[in-house]
Amino acid sequence: MRVAIVGGETHIEEITNLDGQKLEIVGVSVRDKQKNWAKELFTTAIYTDYQKLLEEKKPDIVGVANENDLKAKVIIEALERGCHVIADKPMAIRLSEVKRIEDLVQKNKLRFLMLLTLRGNAQYRKVKEIVEGGEIGIPVQCYAKMSVKLRKEERPPWFLDKNRSGGPILDLAIHSLDVIEWIIGLKFIEVTAYESNLSHPEMLNLIDSGAEFFKMENGGTALVEQNRFLPDGWDSWSDYRLNIVGTKGQVNLRFGKSVWIQTQRNKIKEFKSSELTDNVSVVADWLESLENTPYEPIVPDAASIRANKVACLAQEAADTGKKLII
Repeated sequence: MRVAIVGGETHIEEITNLDGQKLEIVGVSVRDKQKNWAKELFTTAIYTDYQKLLEEKKPDIVGVANENDLKAKVIIEALERGCHVIADKPMAIRLSEVKRIEDLVQKNKLRFLMLLTLRGNAQYRKVKEIVEGGEIGIPVQCYAKMSVKLRKEERPPWFLDKNRSGGPILDLAIHSLDVIEWIIGLKFIEVTAYESNLSHPEMLNLIDSGAEFFKMENGGTALVEQNRFLPDGWDSWSDYRLNIVGTKGQVNLRFGKSVWIQTQRNKIKEFKSSELTDNVSVVADWLESLENTPYEPIVPDAASIRANKVACLAQEAADTGKKLII
């Protein structure tokens, strides 16, 4: 399928890796300062006006990876033109924009994918298998943490401005919000949230940490934390963790390192890499669902919409200090 790419901020490789296989990249639109970068990466037409790109190339799919506060405008226009959309997270930083996107997807009978890539990761898929298999009983408490480096000097100015990026809930914790509901098969129904900036108080629009507390539909709870405090000497660019406690035991994940399960009999089993399935490209899987019906992708269209809605409400809870119903 013919795809046009708008933006070159992050995770664009999820699409470019499939160029010449399932996708043909017919054009790319980036801001002026990214033109040289784009010319080195792509062997196709480079634009600085995305509307001109869409008008001239008339793609089947639009891949959107521009600045967070500008994504929704591009997505909405692509959907209005009859294009399917693949977007980096978040698709939008305002709930009204998410609802508009949802309406267009349904009205125009189009498909939408947000890059919720953790669903394709072998470790998270193993945790889901364990929980669905009933080995830890009914999920009661969930805890997720995502810690990354701030890399202040490397980030574009918009990324460090919560009014443009949406803040770490929408840009980072959105992954945790999605995988918890996906793994345990239960929805969040209430949320309270708090945020702060303790590393650079002189940067008035920076948010470097926060936490969200959810009530689940079965009465259980979930705590999600995110921060940009990971030390520069850390052996990876991130530290993601997940723990799910059930009525019969618990399962624990440390991204890139281990997955283990503990039952009531105090039996602990750690799963080696050789015991896990391969990682799955959520983009390739979603494209498969376009070509073959019925086929339920790892990230259904509704899941992308749901994750962004929950993240927007969590952000509103942090901004207002109120408990919100989801």
